[in-house]
Formats: sequence, structure tokens, C-alpha cells
Amino acid sequence: MSDLHAFTSDSTIPIAPALDAPLFSAPLSQLSGAIVACEQALQDGKDGSQLAAVCQMLGNLLQGLGRFQEAIFWHTTAREPQPNPAVIYANLGRLCTRQQQWQQAIAYYEQAVQIDPDFAIACKHLANLYTQAGQRQQAADYRYRAVTLRPDWATARNQLKLGNLLLEVNRFEQALDCYRRSIELDSNLHQTYYNLAVALTSRERWQEAAAAYQQALTIHPDHADSYYGLCKVAEGQNDTQAAIDYCQRAVELSPTSFAAHHTLATLLLKLNRWEEAAAAYYNGLKINPDFGWSYHNLGYALLKLGKAEEAVTQLQQAIKLLGDSPWSYLHLGDAFSQQGKWDDAIATFLAVIQMQEDLYGVYQKLGYAVRKRVANDIEPAIAQYQQMLSTHQSSPSHPSHQSHQPSSVFYRQVAAKLSDINQMDAAYFFYRLALHLEPNHSDLYSEVEQGWSKREQLHRWMNELRQAIQKKPHNSWLYTQLANHLAEQGEMSEAATVHRQGLALKGWQHVVTKGYSFTRDWFSHNIPVLTEQLQRFVNAKVNALEIGSFEGMSACWLLDYILTHPAARLTCIDPYFQENFDTNIAKTGSPEKIIKLVGHSQDLLATLEPASYDFIYIDGCHWAEQVKQDGVLSWSLLKPGGLMLFDDYEWSDPEYPGQNTKLGVDAFLDSVRSQVEIVHQQYQLIVKKTSA
Repeated sequence: MSDLHAFTSDSTIPIAPALDAPLFSAPLSQLSGAIVACEQALQDGKDGSQLAAVCQMLGNLLQGLGRFQEAIFWHTTAREPQPNPAVIYANLGRLCTRQQQWQQAIAYYEQAVQIDPDFAIACKHLANLYTQAGQRQQAADYRYRAVTLRPDWATARNQLKLGNLLLEVNRFEQALDCYRRSIELDSNLHQTYYNLAVALTSRERWQEAAAAYQQALTIHPDHADSYYGLCKVAEGQNDTQAAIDYCQRAVELSPTSFAAHHTLATLLLKLNRWEEAAAAYYNGLKINPDFGWSYHNLGYALLKLGKAEEAVTQLQQAIKLLGDSPWSYLHLGDAFSQQGKWDDAIATFLAVIQMQEDLYGVYQKLGYAVRKRVANDIEPAIAQYQQMLSTHQSSPSHPSHQSHQPSSVFYRQVAAKLSDINQMDAAYFFYRLALHLEPNHSDLYSEVEQGWSKREQLHRWMNELRQAIQKKPHNSWLYTQLANHLAEQGEMSEAATVHRQGLALKGWQHVVTKGYSFTRDWFSHNIPVLTEQLQRFVNAKVNALEIGSFEGMSACWLLDYILTHPAARLTCIDPYFQENFDTNIAKTGSPEKIIKLVGHSQDLLATLEPASYDFIYIDGCHWAEQVKQDGVLSWSLLKPGGLMLFDDYEWSDPEYPGQNTKLGVDAFLDSVRSQVEIVHQQYQLIVKKTSA
């Protein structure tokens, strides 16, 4: 009954030897009544003669049933002047167990350990009974309690099994205790080290886990699961390349492990190694062809490789397996856009909005697809879609992805969202479709009119910027404005080209010579101030921290002009690094200087070493409370004499009153007023830490 193999060969309460023969026969039915009478006598506890009489009766009944060893215990107890009630309850539990009265047996054993908490054998019997009842948590607790009271019952293997059980029921520290006891008893069981490591990994105790995995591999050098565990540890420590190396070894040793193939592919995907990732996903799908997320990620990798047709196939299979997965639909829409199938892309992006209207980037992608679809002649495209709506079609060449036919209200909502992000071709397009479905809605006419007016203004503004650049080709601000607007409209390639031109005019020639690719520029206006304030760090052994990295523009500039010493380091924190971050950092020629931490600053800052950074650049979330928290958590990380830089100090958004960046920064400064000196205050704020 027990998973614990070595408690004792005799699992009963110690009793006297058997008698030679029964005195009389007795029906089994009388035994239950005697058990109840014994319990009553124990509870009364006043008349010892009553308890003695009941014990004598139990002895006689058991003797009559031929259960001589049990009878001797009860006859002996009847003659004791002060019998042990814990032992009596335990023997009542044993009697009920023999009669398969499991719950009553549990109740009696529980009484025994309540009276005597150190009653190891009763704890063991309770563990067995709870195991039989399927109550694994209680079974684990009592089994651990028993072996703690009687460590001589432990063996290496039963402690390994008990540790596993305790881990299953979230008794983490007790599980570790059992694994360590198992190792003390037999240090050559690789499985114990491995399970210990798994437990430590689950609590993100990375160094201890890695040591345990390595010990398992010392005993069993070809243990694939331990290499896979080391992969997860390296991944938890943000060492993606080490994780890949370990995972590749796990795949070599266990080529049929789907988990290893899938994890390897996902790690390669994380480093934008699209070809290798796609190959690993294909290998994993040969083992498990029914895992939808493998198709999803494979489709994404193929999309990045420009293999749009293959991507469509894989993403459609992902959707088949995952159902309404908005991210799969979003990438499917990207694949259609890559193929120039604008109607299919539009239908797919609309389906995404119906599933999850706030999915990041979907409105910009929809706006881009509509703009490409209508090209320079919007009215024929609108007329075609109006005809499609009249015949209840979604697109002329692709079956509908939509859960239901969109309404006028839906198109108006989409148009309003598009208008908010300056996607005016698409906004006007959908206002017109809404009006087609509800021609008697008076407000729609004014919305259509406003949409057209904003569309014309945007086109005029873009044209004016282009003309201004022709007239003033050395005005870098014009290039920045035009490039940011191009990126807003989804014209990423042209935006990157224009940004390179503008940044070169500002003196950052490396942007051109190294071929950086930035689609947004919210940084370069800070370069003059940063050049002046950070001059003392040039070609010095500096340790810097950046919160908010996006595409890596600020990081690349710092590597090019400030962090020029071979030993200089920059830790970058961002929950959403853009894909071109790694590409841009690689082009600096100094990627080894970057420590990339993916996650939210409030989680990651607490893990960094105090007083270890020479300057900290805060350009993350601009909301007041978040900026204040970044400042508070970063202050202890800054060395005395170090600089803390707050970007966009004067930022505000009328849609979020009370969240101005300045409010958060000022609240932080108030908390460290005696330790701070303001060295620069304009749109950026830079302070010096004067004391620890």
C-alpha cells in the first residue's frame, strides 16, 4: 500500500506472540460493537474498569476469530493499570482497516497522533490510508512526518519517491529535504539530483538548480533531460545562447523529444535566427503534428524569411488547431500583405479586431493594407467593397474569416480608431462603408466629411514635408518628421532610409556607415545634451543601465560615442524589444557590451546589484507612477557620484490627466532630496547622486 519501501518489515504495533488455539468462536459482526464500546470508554475516561472490560471483550472476540496476535494486545491492555490511549486508538484504527472501514480507521489513527504527535507508526498508517483514499496531500504530509520521526525507515529510493509526491502537492521545502536525504543515503542516483534541480528550477533558484543538473550529468553524462533542464536555467538567466547550446545537446541525446525540439526552435526564434528556427519547428512537428503553437511560430519564422506562401499554409493550420487565435490571424494578415493580397489582408485584420480589438499593431496594419488596396484611386475601391457588402461577401478572392457580417457600428468604430492613429485613407474608407450600410444615419455624413478633410490634410502635410526637404536638404528636423510619419503609415523601409539621412545630418555618421535601421526617432534631439553631460564616461570602464530600449537607437549611439572602452557595459531593459534591436546592436561591432534583459523594469531592477552603475538612463513608461517607481528602484543601483537621466521630463498626454512624467519624477526627487544635485533641467532632467 505504501510508496515508502523501508519503514519496517512489521508495520503493526508491537504485540505479544500468538496463542496456540482459540478459546471460542465469535461472529465478526460483534466486533464492530466492541470497537464502538472501546471508543466510548476512552472518551469517558473515568472508569478504568469499563475500559479494561471492553479490552478483554475485544481480546476474546479476536481470539474467537483466530486472530491471536491481535487478541494478545487487547488482553494485555485489559490488565494494564494505565493503558496508553494513543496506542489503543491506533489498534482500533488497525481493526477498522482489517474490516475495510477506511474513514473510521483514519479517524482513530488521527486521534492517536493527536494524543501523541511523535507516534511514527500511526503517521505511516495514516499515509497509507490517505493514499488509498486518493488524498495525496494528506498522504504526503503524514509520510514525511513519519520518516522525519524515524529516519532509519528512509532509503535513497523511497525518499526520491516521497520528494516527488511532496513536490506534486506543493510542499516544496519538504521535497528538497527528501531529495537531500536521498543523496545522503546514495550519492550515485542521478535521478535524485535531476529531480532536486527540477524543483529548484520551479522556484527560479538558478545557480542551485544548475549545480544539481551538473551533478546529475557527472553521474549520467548522456542524461538528455538534465541538458534540457540546464537549457531552462540558462533561459531563466537570460542567457539565450547558452540555452540554445544546452538544448541542442538535449536534442542530440533525445532526438524524439518534442519539448526539446520546440524549445530549441523558440530560442532560435528569439534571436531572429529564422532559418534555424523554421528547421527546428519542422523537426518538432514530425514528432507531434498536433501542436498548434508550433505551426504558429513556424509561420512567423517563414514570414520573416519572406516565404509568405509557406507561412500562409502553416498559419492556417495553426488556426485550425488553435481556433480563434488573434495572433495567428494577425500574422496571416501580414503574410497576405507580403503577397500583395490586400483584400485577403483586410478581411483577416478585420477578423482580428472582431476577436481582440486592442491587439497591438492591428489598426496600423489594417490601415497600411487599405492604403495599398486603394492606391491613388480610392473611390473605385470603395464602390467594389460596397458591392461586396450588398452581396454579403468578405473579399473577392478569399473566404471570410469573420465570425459575423460587420455592421455599420463596427465599421464606424474601426474608422474612429484608424483616425486616432492618422490612418486617414483607411478611416475614410470605413466611414464610407458604414454610411453604405446605414445611409439614413445623419451623424455619419459629418464623420465621412471630417474623415475626408483629415485625409487631405495628412496628404498635404506629407507632400509639404517632402517639398521642404528639397528646399532645405540640410534641415535634419524635416527628415525626422517625415520619417516618423512614414513609419506611422507603415512605410518602414522608406522611414528607415529617411531617418539615416536625418541622423547623418546631426553628425551621427555611423548610422550610414554601419547601416542601422530605425523606424522611429524620439531620441536624437537629446544628443547634444548627452554628449556634454556624459563626456567624462568616454573611453572609461563604465557600467550603464538603460530602461526602455525599443529599436536600440539610444543604445547604439551610446556604444558609438560614450561606451567606447572595451570593458564598458550597458544593461538594456525592455518588455518589448523590437526585432531590429538585435540587428542594430550587432552592427555596432560591440554586441558583447550589451546585457539584454527582457521584462518589466519593476520586476528586473530588484534583481540587479546595488551601487553598480555609473549612469542610468530612464526612458521607459512615461506615466507618473511608473516613472517614480523606476526612479526609486534604480536609485539604489546608482553609484555615489553617478548620473541618472530622465527622458521626456516635460511629457504630458491630455488623455491621461495626472500621469505627466514630471509629476512622477518630482515625487521621486522629493524622496531623495538630500542625496541629489540637479545638473541639467530642460525637456530632459539629469541628476547626480551626491551620497549613498
